[in-house]
Amino acid sequence: VEKAAADILRRAMEAPLNAIVANSGEVFSKVAEELKSEKAKGGKDWLGFNAIKNKTKIAHLALFCQ
Repeated sequence: VEKAAADILRRAMEAPLNAIVANSGEVFSKVAEELKSEKAKGGKDWLGFNAIKNKTKIAHLALFCQ
């Protein structure tokens, strides 16, 4: 039951990013892997996806680098 609940929660949390990535023409699995690998580096920065430029980046930089 716990695994099923965790899977449902994970999918619900991924859904908004999945929709944004799909609408930008990118592949969700590729973007998700890029974000996971950046997060695995241990940084405390918030990561995000810039749908206009189709790039992953630190979220606070994305606000100022458009």
